[in-house]
Amino acid sequence: MEKMNIKSKLIIFDMDGTLYDLQDVIDMNYKMQMDFYSEYYGLSYDETEHIFQEHDIFPYISAKSKSATEFFEKSGMSIKQWQAYRKEHFDVKKIDAGKAVENHILQEFHLIYHTVLLTSNSWENVKRVFRHLNISLDNFDGIVCSDYGYPYEIFDKYHAMKHIMEKTASEPGKCLSIGDRYETDIAPMLKLGGMGIVVKQPGALSDVYKYLAGGKACNENFDVYCPETL
Repeated sequence: MEKMNIKSKLIIFDMDGTLYDLQDVIDMNYKMQMDFYSEYYGLSYDETEHIFQEHDIFPYISAKSKSATEFFEKSGMSIKQWQAYRKEHFDVKKIDAGKAVENHILQEFHLIYHTVLLTSNSWENVKRVFRHLNISLDNFDGIVCSDYGYPYEIFDKYHAMKHIMEKTASEPGKCLSIGDRYETDIAPMLKLGGMGIVVKQPGALSDVYKYLAGGKACNENFDVYCPETL
């Protein structure tokens, strides 16, 4: 595939699985989601697991995986309760900072591009993760979470990305979403007319930077998607 012609403009970064290795917390996250959902609705683990599978929420990393937070919101659950539960049970110490993106890589993106962090995680957990990883939030011009900087009642990344694009007056053709899951992080941007890159590990972000700068070809550490690939 030819290199994307993205001249500056807007890059939207996912957090979980993109800036750090999701494998570090996948078991913890899934158990946390299972516990909360089953307790909230009084369901068994088997019943909850069946519902999760129907909505593409898995106990393993998959390109088809969708956001549990988005599913919870659309199901009519109390997101304030979910955020409080997640804050209490999300253990940032499980994240291996040695495998995460380095601060200077995000600095380099920020010097050239308009950068925004977009995550379905909570604002409190974002701050905790960034402190643990020793990454500065100043690397982003804006931050949008499921409970911060999002103007609508029900969170989903399609409307979040649309809001970010409108707020920054960014043309769709000059917008890029970088994440680790196609369905959650890339498909919404493609529907809006932008571009997407799926990274297979946080270390791939340095290669992505070089790729966008025109100094390195696309490689096996990330996949590039343009609207016409829908």
